[in-house]
Amino acid sequence: MTGTVIRIRPEHLLRALALLLAVAAIPLGIVHTPYLHGRATLLTPERRDLMRYLDRAAGWAGGLGREADTLQRILDEATRDPGAGRLLDLGQTGTQALERLAGLAQQTDSAQVPPAESALHRDLCDAVAVELQAAQDVLTCVGAPSQDALALAQQDLADARGRVGTLQDVIRQQQAALARQGDDDGQ
Repeated sequence: MTGTVIRIRPEHLLRALALLLAVAAIPLGIVHTPYLHGRATLLTPERRDLMRYLDRAAGWAGGLGREADTLQRILDEATRDPGAGRLLDLGQTGTQALERLAGLAQQTDSAQVPPAESALHRDLCDAVAVELQAAQDVLTCVGAPSQDALALAQQDLADARGRVGTLQDVIRQQQAALARQGDDDGQ
């Protein structure tokens, strides 16, 4: 060590610091910029809440659709092959579907809903309730097969499927409208 002191002029130090910040900030900005339909989007707290809610609602509606498919398979198999051993398996599968639907109902009931989406959430909760009823009717049909139970289960399941389809369409429309709004904002 020679005891030499290195002096850096404040202007050079500021330039180096600005360059370092730019090199770090630009990649972070690119990574954390929200994209909707492939375009950068202005993300206000309200818009973020709407996007998150619509994404969760789409997931819940997808879950309802999958469970409706499961219930339809149970109903089809119960009418095609009503053997006692097979009905026990179908009853267990139906009970599992009912439990998943109950979990989905708890999730939707405890969800934080943006005020702008309260009508959609009400429709979602109604669809969950109708599908829960359809699941109970399918289980009744499997446990005690009869033409009346079968007709009721098929009717409730068709109603549930219709509600879920409508709900999925509305969610897609609202997501597209939110994307167009981002386009209109000059994003």
